[in-house]
Amino acid sequence: MPRSFMVAASDEGCRASTSPEEAYAQVQAAHAEHFGAQPVMWASTPASWFVIGEHTDAAGGVVVCGLSDATATVAVTPRSDQAVRVHYLDYSHGEPVVTDDQTSLTSEQTYGVAAPSFVQSAASDVARRLAGVIQTAMGRQLIAREVRGADITVLSTITEGVGLGERAAVECATLLALSMHTKDRDEAPIRARLVEVAVNSAAGYSPEPPLKARYTAIMRGRPGTLQVVDYRDGSLTQAPHLADAGVQPVILALPEDATGVDVTELRQRIHFAADASKAFGVESLRHLPDAAPRVTAWLAAMHGAQRADGLPSAQQASAWMDFFDAETTHATEFINLVRSRRQARALVALERSRDALASALGVNPAAVQLSELACEWGAQAARPACAGLTDAVVAYLPAAEVDGFRTRAGDAGLVTVELTQATAIAG
Repeated sequence: MPRSFMVAASDEGCRASTSPEEAYAQVQAAHAEHFGAQPVMWASTPASWFVIGEHTDAAGGVVVCGLSDATATVAVTPRSDQAVRVHYLDYSHGEPVVTDDQTSLTSEQTYGVAAPSFVQSAASDVARRLAGVIQTAMGRQLIAREVRGADITVLSTITEGVGLGERAAVECATLLALSMHTKDRDEAPIRARLVEVAVNSAAGYSPEPPLKARYTAIMRGRPGTLQVVDYRDGSLTQAPHLADAGVQPVILALPEDATGVDVTELRQRIHFAADASKAFGVESLRHLPDAAPRVTAWLAAMHGAQRADGLPSAQQASAWMDFFDAETTHATEFINLVRSRRQARALVALERSRDALASALGVNPAAVQLSELACEWGAQAARPACAGLTDAVVAYLPAAEVDGFRTRAGDAGLVTVELTQATAIAG
């Protein structure tokens, strides 16, 4: 089946509601109107944002995520002809932008080594990515055998391109909908399996390198708390939300940029951590004693044997290893401070993380300038939302300063998104 793709502004329906019940009713009505059939599966997932540690995800560090009340809600009608048709309603800016996309399971293959360097809009390859979700779930026998394709309606209130994981939320919501009738779907072991399916699917079918901690937070996180993923023991725990201490996180971003984001270095860093872990037979670099000198020696040997295709230079790898260690230390310190209710000192740990990011990973000048502006306008701390995927930053403000901050940002032509706490679990 040939790919088709259409984007248009629309006045379809009214503004999307943040109420889960109303969102379900709205997406089901839109699905029935567009596809002419009632959906039999549906699910909703929250937006997610990184607090600290996201760049240690592949190296086995500590990653802290928050969940927002913006959501991706999907409705699904299974098909038997391997077609995947997607009706995408983006309500993140109020009035909906409608995207229609379609493909087939037989026409989509994993990217492999040909993964693109630039990530474009979330909706532009949505059918491909959701076809990947179906393919991967079928292979893991997590969805009914009669599901061989799907008509899918997506209603999203998640602002795209500012580090809120709109792609991951849509993929997770679709997977949860497809497994809606799976026994014990909402129990931890099944949710953990669903996370693995979503990450494996994204690794093969999405141009954006997936960070597992984001999928874990979306699928298994609890509203009203920060989600702490510690890869030393694979645990997911919770910590008090900064909002409990009167600190409000707000995204500060540039207006939309149609040129896309170059993810080449991010992908190389993830592959390097995976290749080095595999070479030493460990689950992650954090499980390898004396990791830095041993990995550096291994890398030198690979270069000497001319088997280092795709691997970084020894100097670059050494800088990354030092950063992995430092960032894991900052993340651990942050969590300990938050749990002991010392939020002011926890924000200092975020500032240290930001400085380490800028030094080790070469954060784009735009993100540095946005961080400086945020602090100038009253933020107690500011840190890139996800360096390498977006230039947006997360600013941490006293709750009383949020309105003034947003006014200043608006006057400067910048985008703000207040990260209000999620109120419901994914499902």
